[in-house]
Amino acid sequence: MDIERLNKEIAALTEEIKPLVQQRDALKKRVTRMKSRAWIEANGVTHENLQLSTGDGLPRFLLRTHFVEWLAKQGNPKRFCEWATCIMFTREFIAGRLEFGNANIDELPKPLTKD
Repeated sequence: MDIERLNKEIAALTEEIKPLVQQRDALKKRVTRMKSRAWIEANGVTHENLQLSTGDGLPRFLLRTHFVEWLAKQGNPKRFCEWATCIMFTREFIAGRLEFGNANIDELPKPLTKD
């Protein structure tokens, strides 16, 4: 077999398995979201005990170290913090023990609005 024929065969197989790869990726994403929700629930993360790294009234933190320094200066920081959409224990984050991947801010239930 020559290289051109092998490349055509590879391209055909790649196209053939594309739906399976997409299905696998969707299932992996679902598992990740479920694990995130479970971590949030197990640890009691709420909007009230979570310090966001962006938002109204906050300085603009360009670097993680700037956010860490700001958190450390807070008299009584919230139990959890968010950096790059990941939710972590604030004490662990300040200490430099990053826990990326436990939970994502997108999986935190939206706060109820007062009518």
